[in-house]
Amino acid sequence: YSDENNNFFNDNDERTIFFCKGALETVKQLGWYPDIIHCHGWMTSLIPLYLKTLYKHEPVFQNAKIVYSVFENSFKESLGTDFTRKASLNHITDDELEPFHNADCNSMYIGAMMHSDAIVKCSETVTPEVNEHINSVTDTPVMHHKGEDLGVEYADFYETVLEQSSSN
Repeated sequence: YSDENNNFFNDNDERTIFFCKGALETVKQLGWYPDIIHCHGWMTSLIPLYLKTLYKHEPVFQNAKIVYSVFENSFKESLGTDFTRKASLNHITDDELEPFHNADCNSMYIGAMMHSDAIVKCSETVTPEVNEHINSVTDTPVMHHKGEDLGVEYADFYETVLEQSSSN
């Protein structure tokens, strides 16, 4: 995300759009029907949005549940004033993109969480704004990453997410 001098790349906005769209198109082309799509960090933050908008009628994603992991704020820069226009891919409304408007790490996290079916909080050092959003969700399962026996912890959480969707 940064060069050898730790300067944030100017095209990180396009890199994240390309990565998210490319990942979804790859899954679609492979015909793989995931039960859960687990996105980690800001670089994947558009995937939940795209799944709930652009890809909502795609058969391979119809039953997939989206889990989004939030970490500490990993960049202070902005992805640019034109980020939401680029991220819209000419098919997503301004209302759906509103949470991403600031194009900073917080808005990337919050936008992703707003379009996810479950959240994993992976750090105690998330910003107050992100933490406030996590604490405000009521119908969304939230796992607070404890770092102990992760395999069992995640398996149990995934079961909770899948069970919640089958009861709705």
